[in-house]
Amino acid sequence: MFMYCSTACLADLIHLCVGASLAAVLGQDGRRVLLVEKDLKEPDRILGELLQPGGYQALSQLHLADCLDGIESEAIQGYVVHDYASKSNVVLHYPKDSHGQITEGRAFHHGRFVSRLRQMASCHKSVTVIEGTVTKLLYDGNCIVGVEYTTSGVFCKKVVKAPLTIVADGCFSKLRKALVTEAVCVPSYFSGLLLEDCPQFQWNHAEIVLGDPSPILVYKISPKHTRVLVDTPGLLQKDIKGYMLEKILPQLPAHLRDSFRAALYSERVRSMPNSFLPASHAEKTGVILLGLYTTSIPIQLITQDISITLVINCYGNEYFFAVEMEKKADIKSDKAAFLGAV
Repeated sequence: MFMYCSTACLADLIHLCVGASLAAVLGQDGRRVLLVEKDLKEPDRILGELLQPGGYQALSQLHLADCLDGIESEAIQGYVVHDYASKSNVVLHYPKDSHGQITEGRAFHHGRFVSRLRQMASCHKSVTVIEGTVTKLLYDGNCIVGVEYTTSGVFCKKVVKAPLTIVADGCFSKLRKALVTEAVCVPSYFSGLLLEDCPQFQWNHAEIVLGDPSPILVYKISPKHTRVLVDTPGLLQKDIKGYMLEKILPQLPAHLRDSFRAALYSERVRSMPNSFLPASHAEKTGVILLGLYTTSIPIQLITQDISITLVINCYGNEYFFAVEMEKKADIKSDKAAFLGAV
C-alpha cells in the first residue's frame, strides 16, 4: 500500500521520462525543471542512433553538440542505395553548406548519447533529475497541474505541481491515453543487429538496401560497431533469426554478409515496433506531448545524374523513408535501370 507525500511546487515545469535535451536547454535559460526519468542507467536501445544533418545542426544551435564528444560518434555524409533487384548502387551525398563543405549527420550508441544529455541537464543548478515512475497526471478541472510519481524502494507516492507538464515518455507511453484518444498503429517492426568490424561500401556513408519485402538500413555507430535495421512488415516474425538468415542475408551486399552472419550466431535479434500515431489536439491545458506524433523531414541528396529527396517520417521514436527521385536529361543506362526497379 502506498502513502502520499505532498511536495510544494518544485518547478516552473515538469519534464517526464525522456527528453533530457529539453531539460538541458531550459536549464541554460535558468528555468526550474524537474526531470523524472524511469531509469537513469545507460539505455540500451536499437533505435535513435542517427542524427541527420538538420538534427546535428539543431543540436549545435542548442549548445548541446558537446554531447557527441567522447562517445565514439561517427560522421555521416550521405547514403549508398543498393538496389537488390538490379544489383546497382548509387552514392548520394548530403548537400554542401555555404562554405562548400558537405553537411554531416552523426551516428552513435543511443545510450551513450542519452547519458551525455542527462549529464548536460543535471549540470544546471535549476534542473533537478529524479529516478522515478510517474503513475498519473494531476488535474484541476481540464488543466494538468502536475504529476504523481514513485521512487525505487520508497513506499510513498509523491506529488509535485508545476504550471507546465511536458510528457515525452516515448512510443510505449502509459500517459498518452489520458490525453489523446487515437489508437497507435503498428504497420511493421524494426529488427536490429550490431555488427562488429564491418567494412563500409563508402567511407562515412550510411547504406540502404532496397530489398524484398522492405528496406534494410545500415550505418556505423562507432569505430567497431555497425547497426543493421531490418524492416519487417505486418506481424513480427516468430523465428526472426531464421527469417534473417534465409530471407535477408542473401539480399545484402557482399561486404556485409560475413559480419551479418557472425552477428546472427553470436547475439540475439532485438525488435521494436514502428508506431504510427498522427498528431492530434490534446483536450487539456497545462500539458505538452512530445515525441509521440508524426513529422516529416525532407533531406536532399545529390549525385551526378539523380536528384533524390528522402522524406523521413518520424512516428514516435521510429523513422520511415520515402524516396523521391528526379532524373536528369543525360542519365546513364545503369542508373535508369535502378530507377526503374525503384
